[in-house]
Amino acid sequence: MTRSVLFASILLGTVSLAYGYVSAENTVLGAIILVLGIVWMYIQWRGSYRFSAAGMTLGMLASAGGLFVGAGAIWMFAGVTFFLIAWDLTDFINRLKSVSEISDVPSMERRHFSRLGILVVGATFLYAITVTVHMQIGLWWLILLALVIALGLVQLIWRFNPK
Repeated sequence: MTRSVLFASILLGTVSLAYGYVSAENTVLGAIILVLGIVWMYIQWRGSYRFSAAGMTLGMLASAGGLFVGAGAIWMFAGVTFFLIAWDLTDFINRLKSVSEISDVPSMERRHFSRLGILVVGATFLYAITVTVHMQIGLWWLILLALVIALGLVQLIWRFNPK
């Protein structure tokens, strides 16, 4: 089931980014994104999971570039979200390979998908807030906010990291 969701997220992320570029009348870059997404799916289908980080990075760069060329922000957000899901599921598949046969893999998948779903819903909620609420924030407040977020993420990672 995890591989199916992995392929679906790569496909949806690729189509989202490509559609965003095509809607901004950048058909050549949209076609290039489609080809790269197909290549990423083929590499994943062959069982080589080392390309996942590069695929996610290229997707993020393409999304940022799409914002600069006037592509729809919602399509760029969707593409990045699906690529992050694909990257996370690739890591999860690699971790499942090291699990013993006795473990309950379906319950592990359900728990992982529920945590991933909560993360995606939270990110979508924050995106919706940033789109609807427009405030003028100074640079130093943004830097302070970024540092607080980074500190919170580090604490979360340390808390939930099994030792």
